[in-house]
Amino acid sequence: MKDFTGQIEVMAPVRVANFLLNEKRNSINDIETRHKVPIMLLSNEYLDTPKFEIKRMRKTEVSDDPSYERVEAPEAELVASHEILAAGKSV
Repeated sequence: MKDFTGQIEVMAPVRVANFLLNEKRNSINDIETRHKVPIMLLSNEYLDTPKFEIKRMRKTEVSDDPSYERVEAPEAELVASHEILAAGKSV
């Protein structure tokens, strides 16, 4: 683990986060103890399996914000239909 690591933030789909929290709790505790760094597991309803995010946060970046406020809805993407792309129209 790098020096000055204050926290590891793991954002995963709800089912994956539930699995980690309930079935793999002891393994996560072992990792936290071994590396002396807390791991914050966040369930994100907007993520689908197999997507996930792992962020290393420096000690100066660690926030006291509640975990439920760290999950944000994704921005909407503008997607063109096949017909528009075939016609060569710009979106």
